[in-house]
Amino acid sequence: MKIAIVGCGTMGQTFARIVGAMPNAELVGIYNHSPHTAKAFAESLGTKWYSSYDELLATKQLELVIITLPTYLHKAYTIRAAAYGKHIICEKPIALNPKDAEEMLHACDRAGVRLFVGHVLRFFPEYMHARKQITEGAIGTIGIVRAKRASLHPPANSWFADSGKSGGVIFDLMIHEIDFIRSLLGEVRSVYAAGKRAAGFEYAAVTMRFENGAIANAEAVWGHPASFHSKLDIFGTDGVLRCDSQSSRPLVLHRSDSGSAAEAEGVVLPEAPSRQDPFALEIEHFIDCIRNRKEPVVTAADACEAVAVARMASESIETGKPVYKTHEADRRADG
Repeated sequence: MKIAIVGCGTMGQTFARIVGAMPNAELVGIYNHSPHTAKAFAESLGTKWYSSYDELLATKQLELVIITLPTYLHKAYTIRAAAYGKHIICEKPIALNPKDAEEMLHACDRAGVRLFVGHVLRFFPEYMHARKQITEGAIGTIGIVRAKRASLHPPANSWFADSGKSGGVIFDLMIHEIDFIRSLLGEVRSVYAAGKRAAGFEYAAVTMRFENGAIANAEAVWGHPASFHSKLDIFGTDGVLRCDSQSSRPLVLHRSDSGSAAEAEGVVLPEAPSRQDPFALEIEHFIDCIRNRKEPVVTAADACEAVAVARMASESIETGKPVYKTHEADRRADG
């Protein structure tokens, strides 16, 4: 499959190297409006640098574009690619509001092209293993999920630091947890959130109540003193699953098999091989979906729902009140 990368930042360069090394794909170009670093980088991979997006899209052999531009540009560049009949992988989040996300989906549907969104957490081996355990009933019915993701604060002069362009810590960082937790628990019923922002620091805590009665608490931090940390605890009726990026045991299952409820056995699942690059797994999966007309493990509709929940969380922080996705009767029942 012939693929081009749109955007030449950190993620763009990451995807370009992955595609350039794939035996079933060919990197046919990199678009970046400025030649600064992009031209030399493209040449180092043996491909062409384009300063014109339309010129790139007009390339007849091009089949798929991977959009790694800042979030506020996703809509315009996706709709333009769809108009040229190109399939699209768009980095997460798909957009900054549900309306734009839906318009992107509709544009791709009208053009008859596939749209995939890079919620890469679905492809991290430990999270894939956790899902397998849950699907096989290892911990019974899930009642509570706790998640945390923390990283360094983006540079003060970058587009990330402008919440109007990135959506802030909820849209850029917590969106991972929102998507993954929703994939486990289904539709969100209500959201209550609190947040704090200061120079070099942004924090959000979000409580999600789901239609099935489960509750999830997620935290996201920009300004963590270490470079990165993520943690996930999934509590079921028959046990607990724990993932911790700082642990030498990336996924641990604590299961109450029988007898006293206080008795639990810790079982360590095999550690995923480090050579399993989740970004490569993601791209390979999306290519397979295009070639074989398969449904992806994470759909563009899923990405739209993640944005809707993130917007609910942002609105809750702004108003100081819970935000409901259901009708008035349910709102009253929640008190």
